[in-house]
Amino acid sequence: MFLLIRYLLKTHIYTKKLNFFICQILSIVFGFLLRAYCPPRNTNTFKRHIIEISVGFTLIYLCYGSQVSHLLYQAIPSYLMMVLLPPHLAQYGVLLFTMAYLSGAHITRMLSTDLRNSVVDVTLSSIAFNLYDGDILKRGQKTAERPRLLHLLSYLLCYQNSMVGPFVFFSDYLCFIEGREEDQVTTEEDRDLFVSIQCL
Repeated sequence: MFLLIRYLLKTHIYTKKLNFFICQILSIVFGFLLRAYCPPRNTNTFKRHIIEISVGFTLIYLCYGSQVSHLLYQAIPSYLMMVLLPPHLAQYGVLLFTMAYLSGAHITRMLSTDLRNSVVDVTLSSIAFNLYDGDILKRGQKTAERPRLLHLLSYLLCYQNSMVGPFVFFSDYLCFIEGREEDQVTTEEDRDLFVSIQCL
């Protein structure tokens, strides 16, 4: 790893790109550590949420610096809208707020937001829309109840997809935290394959 970093520095790779690369490698390492030392079935979900928040926040801070505060500036008002407003209004309120915040950040600073604000917009909006559409959507994606603040922050800051994605539905993320991934598998042969991969 040290030799790779020296090579990247000699080839004039920018510091931001190097930080991003290191954070991506660290997230893979932390993924293995989470799987080995904090498996979902044997561990309290509160502990897994706290680990997700602390590691995710640290990696995002190492990569983007103080811009990580924009995640919280978007998350807290969006969470309050989801809790206080009825779901049919919260879905549009969260979407309008997050889009206005992102647009305002682009206009006032006139620079690209390297931080994953656009991914946060999609993430927060999907939770709000899934709350409203919970009865219409298929069982796996519906969000039956309003998320707790701990769950929302853990979902936004999870280090597995905190830098670039992929986008994961909130209900799928909770299945991952609680260790219910095999519940998502529908056919028997897929379930056998899933269980055999987990045993590795």
